[in-house]
Amino acid sequence: HVVVASAADILSPSGPGNPAPLEGKTVLTFREILDNYPVKLPERIVKPGDTCLIQYTGGTTGLPKGVELTHNGFATNLLQFGQWNGFEPENETILSGFPFFHVAGLLFGLIGMCLGGRQVLIPDPRNTSHICDEIARYKPTIMANVPTFYQMLLQNPMFVELDFSRIKCCISGAAPFPVDSIKALEQIVGKGRVTEGLGLTETGVIIIANPQENPKKLGTIGIPFQSTYVKLVDLNTGTNEVPIGQEGEIIVRGPQLFKCYHNKPEETAHALRNFQGEKWLYTGDVAKMDKDGYFTIVDRTKDMINVSGYKVFSREVEDTLHEHPAIECCAIVAMPDPDRPGSELVKAVIQLLDSYRDKDRAELEQQILEYFKANMSPYKRPRIIEFVDQLPLTSVGKVDKKVLR
Repeated sequence: HVVVASAADILSPSGPGNPAPLEGKTVLTFREILDNYPVKLPERIVKPGDTCLIQYTGGTTGLPKGVELTHNGFATNLLQFGQWNGFEPENETILSGFPFFHVAGLLFGLIGMCLGGRQVLIPDPRNTSHICDEIARYKPTIMANVPTFYQMLLQNPMFVELDFSRIKCCISGAAPFPVDSIKALEQIVGKGRVTEGLGLTETGVIIIANPQENPKKLGTIGIPFQSTYVKLVDLNTGTNEVPIGQEGEIIVRGPQLFKCYHNKPEETAHALRNFQGEKWLYTGDVAKMDKDGYFTIVDRTKDMINVSGYKVFSREVEDTLHEHPAIECCAIVAMPDPDRPGSELVKAVIQLLDSYRDKDRAELEQQILEYFKANMSPYKRPRIIEFVDQLPLTSVGKVDKKVLR
């Protein structure tokens, strides 16, 4: 069914009161609903495991999927966040650039409403001057954004002059945040106030984060949330745990897990699998864990590059490339190797700093290739370099590698 608030809301050749037909749909005006349906509320008992909402994935690695999140799962994540971050009702002000159609934007909106905090609404996360004005006006205690959001703010001179005395944490997620950029941000907002974490649509958002009270580790996404179990399994079969320090796929089990993909039973079965007698979510994120239990993201399984049988993690190459003085942003993607069927080449797509944009590109490319030789194993080095004025971003602000491929 399609319900319209007013017949005039739909363009109709028959005039008001006769909404235009839609093929395969029954079109009802809101007036018809009021006139023809009973006023008594339907009897409905909502259980914790029932579907609360269907949230669609970002679609950066494939077609978006409808994720059925339960009442229990989403409520659990709200409480986990509040406890983890020492949320003080009535005293917190949240500023987030995540749009509300993204699961992180939904979470932070509900945190404000359900836990008793204010939220500063950001209509355009790319308008950094407006954001600086809002920070100055409302003095947020919690900021939550993707790394590119913070990197754009760092380039605005207004940002450096702001008062961040009320800031408790600047949460970063959804994409890798270079350590040098974290250090630059902490020089402004305060040491130890930048918090990286990991969340997925399928987990009602957050599963891992750097703790607020215990020591943070720059470059890591932290440790598992309360009541959340995380393991790393081998990349080939997904059936064996890997030792400390070795890369593996993150699998997770906890009360915040999703119910299923809407009308996609095969994809649900692929994501939710049995491991050691329990159902776990296979996230597709590759990480390694240190001896203290802190996780570091290495790559997405779909972003790994196969160079003649060797696995190249795009995150590792990007982190090395970010240290070059000419580079503002970059992305590493795979390209087919025409000389070796089944193998791939490493390609670097680079956005230069403004101060380097007028330099000779051929000379810059040669300098970057020499930089790779000095800092990277031969099979990891990009064989193709492309300079762009602006890396393509998704609506959330993540680099859109699907476009680059």
